[in-house]
Amino acid sequence: MQSDLPAGSVLKARYLMAGDYVYKAEQQLGRALAKDPGYVPATILLTDILRSGDRNLEAVRAIDQALVHSPEESQLIHLRGLIRIRLQDYPAALADLERAHQLAPDQWLFGYRYAVALFQLDQKDKARQVTRAMLQRYPDNARLRALMNHL
Repeated sequence: MQSDLPAGSVLKARYLMAGDYVYKAEQQLGRALAKDPGYVPATILLTDILRSGDRNLEAVRAIDQALVHSPEESQLIHLRGLIRIRLQDYPAALADLERAHQLAPDQWLFGYRYAVALFQLDQKDKARQVTRAMLQRYPDNARLRALMNHL
């Protein structure tokens, strides 16, 4: 029933990946994105394939294309930030991680990763500020408390 929809292509791509048919899965995801260029599940799965093949620049381009159609999609912005860290494009990575954190304040992990990146890039005061604000919202979060103790 879903074979004509982007969701059907993503489902088929997942099955192909389980059978280790990565190239065919990538083609299926291309079909999904041709039908709906802003379809987030297809973009995320495609970036997983691209990153596993150390094709990080292609992964960033795939996210950029999806963000043209879904510019406020925090999950994609966050993912792009993580990829940019791997690419050592730190200013762009921090901008993405901060933006994702702003767009989805209920996603504590976005704030956590943003604070960790700040800390690793020697912006300790800003990392403390972000972590302190997150702890006010999530006082029982053990990972946030551990990070604050480390800062």
